[in-house]
Amino acid sequence: MRTYLIVALRYLGDVLLSTALARSIREANPDAAVDYLVFEGSGEVLAGNPDIRNVHTVRPGSRDLVPMLRRWNRYDVSIGVNASDRTALQLIASGRTSVGFADPRPKEWWKKRLFTHCSVYDPGKHVVELLLGQLAHLGIPPVPEVRVSVRKEDLAAAREAAGEGEFLLLHPYTRWRYKKWPPERWAELSRRIEREMGTRVLFTVAPGEFERRIREEIRACGVGEDRFVRRELTLPRLAALVSMAKACVGVDTVVPHVAAALGKCTLAIFGPTPPWRWGPWPNGHAGGNPYPRRGGIQRQGNIVIVQKDWECAACDRMGCDHRRDSESRCLVELSADEVYPELLGLVASPES
Repeated sequence: MRTYLIVALRYLGDVLLSTALARSIREANPDAAVDYLVFEGSGEVLAGNPDIRNVHTVRPGSRDLVPMLRRWNRYDVSIGVNASDRTALQLIASGRTSVGFADPRPKEWWKKRLFTHCSVYDPGKHVVELLLGQLAHLGIPPVPEVRVSVRKEDLAAAREAAGEGEFLLLHPYTRWRYKKWPPERWAELSRRIEREMGTRVLFTVAPGEFERRIREEIRACGVGEDRFVRRELTLPRLAALVSMAKACVGVDTVVPHVAAALGKCTLAIFGPTPPWRWGPWPNGHAGGNPYPRRGGIQRQGNIVIVQKDWECAACDRMGCDHRRDSESRCLVELSADEVYPELLGLVASPES
């Protein structure tokens, strides 16, 4: 049995998109054992995934080398999902064959020397396309499919939290202000959905102080408490809730990626994030990047990305002041009138 370790020391969305690697490996070799190494708290997005055997975790910022040394040469192959030094060390330690990224800078020479196979990290490619490109070193055909699993026990909890009847799910939360769509826009969008589409709106609930403030701001705009999920849900239960929804609307976080992977009608509201790198992946898409290098409206099957069609859109900055706590004008000035017609068309589209 050939063993693989995928080192995904990144955020939830990055970890989820990397599941296309595990899917490709298991498709080529059903007997392979695929493990993951992720930051604590990121493993939830892998729960129930049949392509994955075990998930190891490491605390962000930890300098404890003992767990890494215990994995010394334990795996036939280790594969990285980014070009960080931390990832590189884990790859070199864990895999007898290591496949990883290096940035195109002179100081990255040691990765090119120590990796068995080294690729240059190309930010012009979509993350899924970029990750799957590494499999050419191993002779594994790429399977461009991001995978989320929904378990029966999570479905039961999600049904209880959602209440009776059909609903359209809205996820307005982000940890950082530069990805925030104004609360009054969410309130206006929810009213239009219920008034014109005749579908009940259901807002998710998220932990964290900034997320709680967003919820209170939306409630202050006239959205009733009965339009929110009854309680906070774990990520696997949130995925189950997404699977039950008529459609899902969210800002640039893991939730639109989950919805897209589950094949749901997915509308992602983007500010400065480049869709050609981080857009929700349309499963089954083959032949390069599904998104052109531009802003504006982009449609791919069951996915629509709504973004201002400005020259500076998709600038890849953390807000207009390039700080996580700064505003993004392209989000502040994005109106519900720009989002709602795209949602209406998405739900009505035969492709969705």
